[in-house]
Amino acid sequence: MLSSLDALEKGFTEAREKSRKECGKELELLRELVFGLRPVIKGLIPTSSLSPKKINSLVFWNIMNLIHTGAYTLFLASNALYRTAYDNTRHILESILQAFYLDSRHPDVHIDTKIEILKEIEDEPSYHVIRLINKLKIPNKDKIIIPLYHDLSNKIHPTIRTFKSVLELFRSEDDMPTIVDCEEIREIHNNTKTVIDVFLLIYISSFPEDKEPLKNDKLVIDYVKKHQLILASEALGIS
Repeated sequence: MLSSLDALEKGFTEAREKSRKECGKELELLRELVFGLRPVIKGLIPTSSLSPKKINSLVFWNIMNLIHTGAYTLFLASNALYRTAYDNTRHILESILQAFYLDSRHPDVHIDTKIEILKEIEDEPSYHVIRLINKLKIPNKDKIIIPLYHDLSNKIHPTIRTFKSVLELFRSEDDMPTIVDCEEIREIHNNTKTVIDVFLLIYISSFPEDKEPLKNDKLVIDYVKKHQLILASEALGIS
């Protein structure tokens, strides 16, 4: 048992080292994308006490948690756990879409009640993400958000590339062969970028009163422009 765990740990250590060596540029882009959000999210927190609207908003608390969930995606990508990284990214997208739907349907309901509702309905077929997206009043959902969800779902499910990786596992003489793919990390970066773009769009749609302060926040504008966030740019009216 311990030898198996040692082999597993050795494999992940090799994956991290190989990822940094061969895919350092791709990992750095993902790191900048994720941790560059810190000052942006910090700017969403008012210096005074939170309004009841934000305290009771699932969207607001999803945004506050985005750094942690994004950092987990970076960790997974660094360890060559690509399918799990895609799964985590899809979960982040699902969470914000469900949050926006419930906030829209129940704007005056307490946050604790919304969480209980979410527990009850998140596995219901009627609350399937595609159905929720179709009900949401947000721009570019057919052009960007639905294709993004389908793309992430396809990447999570087994593919020919997955089976090839499994064959390499069995054919390798090593205990835990290290399979690193820089293209996968680029794809994870691109998907994560679009999910963050969706997050910011939904935040602005949920809190239109914050639109002008965000437009005047240099850190926010620099982040949106640097990472070419199309949805956020349109929502804020910046070029």
